[in-house]
Amino acid sequence: MEHLFVARHGTQGIDGKLSDEGRAQAAVLGDDINNILNGSSAYILSSSAPIAIESAKTITLRLAKREISYLVEVIPYLWTGEGAPEGSYGSAFNDCNGFLMEILNGRRENAEGIIIVSHLEVVNFFPKYFRRKEFGVTEHIETLGHGSAVHFDIRHKTYRILGYCRRNNKEKTDQKPD
Repeated sequence: MEHLFVARHGTQGIDGKLSDEGRAQAAVLGDDINNILNGSSAYILSSSAPIAIESAKTITLRLAKREISYLVEVIPYLWTGEGAPEGSYGSAFNDCNGFLMEILNGRRENAEGIIIVSHLEVVNFFPKYFRRKEFGVTEHIETLGHGSAVHFDIRHKTYRILGYCRRNNKEKTDQKPD
């Protein structure tokens, strides 16, 4: 894994599915990820919530423009909030982020880019945890809007916000100056 993307699903419509705006958000995010991966392999982990699965599939379609098939692995643990299965992120474990890191570590060799599609709680807390563990940096990462993601470039120890809400976004580095 050279890149990690921790994404929040797109905006939900009144029917519980992605709204038109949510589909547009996921498509923009998929294009951003596609531009970064530039032909590299991707592996997608999604919450089992229908809105997250639909967002993951929309992202996958944007990646599949390269005529490569991508698998979306559905992980119930990534579902948070109302309707989440018992034992999901934040509900039953003292070390939610540590458990999610174990899930991620078990898939690092699957692709050059791993994409996690989940919910507000995961995108608010896991990126900071990951950044501390991987880069040794503890500062806060801003809250993500629907259809946005934190992209970590593992080799360069940088992160940036991608997707629909990326206006005025600049890459941030966690490398120490020489």
